[in-house]
Amino acid sequence: MFLFKNQLYLNLIALISFLASLLINRNRRFHPTGVKRILIVRPDRLGDLIVSLPVVDLIIEYFPKAEVTLAISSRWLSLLTDEWRYKLITYGSYEHGPRTLSLQQMKSCFHKVWQWRGKYDLILDLRGDLATVFLSPFLKLKYRVDWGTVRCEEKMKRWFFRNREKSLASGEGASIEKKGEGFFEKFRYYSYTLHWDKPYADTILGTLRYLDVQPVKRAPHVYINELRVSQARESLITQGWNGQPFVWLHPGSGTVARPGSSPHEKLWPVNYFIRLAASLCDRGYMTFFLLDPSEGTDLKMALQNEKTLCTNDLATVAAYLCLGDLFIGHDTGTTHLAAAVGCPTFSLFGPTNPYYFVPRGKTHHFIIAPNKQMSRLQVESVLKKALEILPPFKEGA
Repeated sequence: MFLFKNQLYLNLIALISFLASLLINRNRRFHPTGVKRILIVRPDRLGDLIVSLPVVDLIIEYFPKAEVTLAISSRWLSLLTDEWRYKLITYGSYEHGPRTLSLQQMKSCFHKVWQWRGKYDLILDLRGDLATVFLSPFLKLKYRVDWGTVRCEEKMKRWFFRNREKSLASGEGASIEKKGEGFFEKFRYYSYTLHWDKPYADTILGTLRYLDVQPVKRAPHVYINELRVSQARESLITQGWNGQPFVWLHPGSGTVARPGSSPHEKLWPVNYFIRLAASLCDRGYMTFFLLDPSEGTDLKMALQNEKTLCTNDLATVAAYLCLGDLFIGHDTGTTHLAAAVGCPTFSLFGPTNPYYFVPRGKTHHFIIAPNKQMSRLQVESVLKKALEILPPFKEGA
């Protein structure tokens, strides 16, 4: 029931967001020279924010003279404080996405969105909510591009072309031509040219097509202050690290459970993680467990005899992660963070789709649990794959 309500909410917001963009753009020609102030809205979960960073990079490259502002949740503000290429503003304090906001929080969001009125020429809404959608026609914008457009187009393609190969072979897809330069024509054109069988990162990049920006595939990158990295290295040395390869283990979900759902379905049992850590230590590798302060007490108690890092300061977490030789975790935002700071990742997937959510890049690996049940994923299988990824340990090196 929760999943149904969740999908219904997303589809409804996507449709309204699509219609709002059509109303604002009104088939006008897009002139990049007239865009001087750009707001990118991404007030969502950590993993979604990191996946969206390549969009921010491309916007900065294609609009070098424009002032770019990124609106994010206040929870992730510390992670991007070292960025100098764009401004940061906070919008909401989401725990599990916009749909879980209380009435008072939603009222605050409407107030903040109204303050954007007249300040921006273009809003790129990568994951908005009711406030960003319903108030957008009154914000005096020149252009608006949103994730809902891409989502609606993919829904339309599924509806009209149940079999893509069959439709192309019959000439249905080939008969669609780009008839105009207005936004509405672009929406119609790209609804037939975008693919839906693609990673989530590519769906986000698809929004750039409406701005005549080539959606180049690239891995997200998070900038870290060197001072933070030095402090993290000194802290690890005090805990016994002498420079040998070490592994970050992330047995938690990174967030508390979402209402109406169980976070344990995509989590590998913590006792399996402990056995994996012991096996790695026997082979000369060092292991550290990474925990979020919001994790349950049972998980913290199970790891009380292990080396752990427990903090909600994401800038500090990023500095620690970039020193690791491997990060082993689940389908969580922390896994995407580890990949964005350059740490090779090994993701353990159960019920979620790895081809849709796995971090981008050649240094990122994953394994799928048998029958998508995490409890059936054996420690030996994970250990074997981890040893293939890790650099060989040499005594005294």
